Amino acid sequence: MIHKDRSQLLVVGPATFMNSPAARSLRRLNVDIVYVEDITIDFLLKGADPEVAIVYSDRPDARMSAAISELQCWSSTIRVVVITRELPPEWPTASSQVDLDLEMATRELVPLIRFLLVLSRSRFPKPAGAVQLGSGYGRVEPGVHIAYLGAHPGDWQFPAQFIAATEAHEAALILGPTSKNKALLTKLKLMVPEADRPIREGTISAVSANNMDITTLTAILQKIIAARDVGSSIVRILTTCGDSSVDHASGQVRLAERLWTRVCSEIPAVLVCAFGVAPPQGFDCAIKTHPFVIMGERLIRNPLCIF
Repeated sequence: MIHKDRSQLLVVGPATFMNSPAARSLRRLNVDIVYVEDITIDFLLKGADPEVAIVYSDRPDARMSAAISELQCWSSTIRVVVITRELPPEWPTASSQVDLDLEMATRELVPLIRFLLVLSRSRFPKPAGAVQLGSGYGRVEPGVHIAYLGAHPGDWQFPAQFIAATEAHEAALILGPTSKNKALLTKLKLMVPEADRPIREGTISAVSANNMDITTLTAILQKIIAARDVGSSIVRILTTCGDSSVDHASGQVRLAERLWTRVCSEIPAVLVCAFGVAPPQGFDCAIKTHPFVIMGERLIRNPLCIF
């Protein structure tokens, strides 16, 4: 039975997937779930209106591609999660898709769908104007995800400039370990705000977090929604989690970075991830998941980003 006042989730895949641990975990969500083996015109005409769709195939093929195309032609706002046992590097990825392997889906599917549902229920106005990154770095349009590769534990020069440049119609959010947040806020000569205090127009909030995972992203998204509700049209976000304490090789961290790349333009936000003393896999994650990088005093488009 479909309840019109509840969110809908569409799951497309064979019966074997419907009975998998990943699919069964979806029952923890307070949503109506529709299971189908194929997307057909008959189904699309029945009045279902899912906000998120999960499409499963052992290996992406023409059938999966056709199902995704049908969904995206049917609804330009639907979020599509592609789950597969083997995702070829050359598989084309639309802007609304998120790709997962089956092992990661079993662990991360529920928090991921929860994040996408919160995002789908929120509507953000398109802002006018660009964002000043900091002295000497120029302006960028909202919707960019940047890796700052010049950071080290005692270097807060660019991060401080980025936050200090917050304008009246913007909100700023600093995400990282408490010690790093305090160091940066001290640099800015600001008092540390309460962690649960909503973002206020033209002010700065700090959120204590030791890692970038999907649950943390959902909490940040709620803060951004609070900023929008009090009139902030753009949010600048600085993360200071890019050091050796973070497992950048984990699928969860890479998934979180990929999600931010895809939703920055919708929020809208400018997101800067400060990578300090990180192991090689940290810089590998930075290069592969950030469309832009700051090296020295230059902002450059990253040709090595694959997400």
